[in-house]
Amino acid sequence: MKKSLLTLSVLLVSVFTLSGCGNTKTLKCTKSEDGALETIKITFEKDKATKIDNTLEQTFETDEEVQSSKQVSDALLGSTMNSYEGVSYESKIDGKKLSINMVIEVDKLNDESAEALGYNDETTTYDETKKHYTDEGYTCE
Repeated sequence: MKKSLLTLSVLLVSVFTLSGCGNTKTLKCTKSEDGALETIKITFEKDKATKIDNTLEQTFETDEEVQSSKQVSDALLGSTMNSYEGVSYESKIDGKKLSINMVIEVDKLNDESAEALGYNDETTTYDETKKHYTDEGYTCE
């Protein structure tokens, strides 16, 4: 689970460098690894990414494992991510499944949040972004 959480946080930060072309497009990429399913939805408006919605879902064998993983996730990511303007974090348990969701609304980031998350204005097109995630083992549509 720690590897999944680390992957999730690294991917979210890396997504900040994205921007695309065209009017409004949504790129959806999924990857299943170590029993976890990650879904990244990036909304592009005109020439930049405006919203990044990242969800990680994992099913555990016991109630104790799911509770422990939620506590670790909330401690590592929850309080930090919710402290940034323009970023929301939520975790939910449904039976033995843990769902973690982080949403970044790029236009709502203040300078402090953008800097802390490593956001910059480098340009990556929709197609380049899709290629990047495909190369990383994601299935993108």
